Formats: sequence, C-alpha cells, structure tokens
Amino acid sequence: MKNILKTIGLLMLIAVTACSKDDEVEKIVEEAKSERIEYVYNGPRDFLNTSTYVNITITDDEIIIDPTKVTLQIRLKHDKAIDVDYGYIAPEAEEKFIAVGLGGNNKYSANSTLSFNSVNTEIIGDNYPNQTIPTGNYTSGTSFFNNPLHEAPLFKSLLNKNIKGVWSFFFYEFGDTQSGQIQSVKLIFEEGALQVNEI
Repeated sequence: MKNILKTIGLLMLIAVTACSKDDEVEKIVEEAKSERIEYVYNGPRDFLNTSTYVNITITDDEIIIDPTKVTLQIRLKHDKAIDVDYGYIAPEAEEKFIAVGLGGNNKYSANSTLSFNSVNTEIIGDNYPNQTIPTGNYTSGTSFFNNPLHEAPLFKSLLNKNIKGVWSFFFYEFGDTQSGQIQSVKLIFEEGALQVNEI
C-alpha cells in the first residue's frame, strides 16, 4: 500500500512540474519596424550667390530608431562643384553639413543622383573623366579644405528623433558668376528606420 501511495505521489509531482514548465513560456517581443517611406521636393529652384532653402513638411508621427537606414538623394545642376555647400536641418535641430567644398572644378549634372547615407563609403572626388560628378552612393566626409563636417557618421544625431515637422535642405553658393539649380531632394526612410506606432 505504501508503495502504491509513493508511486501516486511521485506521478502527481511529475504532473505538477510538467504543468509549471508549460506555463513558463518565454515571451519574445520584436520591435515593430516600418516599411520604406519617401518624401520628395521637386524643383527646379535657382540659386546664385546666396543661401537657398527648400522644405519638406512631414505630418507622420514616427521615431527614428536606425539612422543608418536614412538616405538623402539630391540632384543639382551647377558648373563648379567646389563653390557649393549643402546639408539639412531636421525638425527642431541645428544645421548639419553634408558637402563642404567637395568636387573640385567638376560639374553637378541635373541627370546625376547623389545618394547620401551613413553606411556609404565613397567621397565625392576632384577628378572625373567627363568632369561631371556621377550618380553614386556617397557619404559625408571631410571637406575639400579638410575641415571636419558637423556630423560623422551622417545622420547619427537623428537617433530617437521624431520625423514630424519641417525638414529644411540648404544650398550655399560662394562663386561670383556661377548659378545653380536644385532639381530635387528626396528624403528616404528605408525599411526598419522608423519605429511603428502600434495601435
């Protein structure tokens, strides 16, 4: 009889332990991430011997969780690249330069899309066969005058910032006779750049 009671007690203990293990389910919550979103300013807009700003107003209320997935695409037309500086001002932030005196005597072509991202490695150079800066994936590096830019890697200050508001993109022209045109500005948040607001 004692053996039967011991056996029953042991089986009950095993059953209780098994139930406890089933209840201890590990909850894994993945961070909800966004799909790819683009915001575009379409020109052309002239600039000559002045600071010119173009704006993109974003009404979406989203937080940047991965600045390496933020890309800025610019198309410019200008006869002397070294005379043009440009960058951006995020909502409620200070201006950040992307290019300062880059490109030497080469031209910016309206047909060339310059794509800037913090994970790109190519820097705009001074010598190109056709004297036109080609379409490419560029990064924010040191300027032609070896002055450090405001931010490296590019977009690092955007971490945990809200995209809602006015984004300004500025273009400075320092030449006496050259004029330029801003063809387009595209701000891209790649998949996973933004935190999704769950309902």
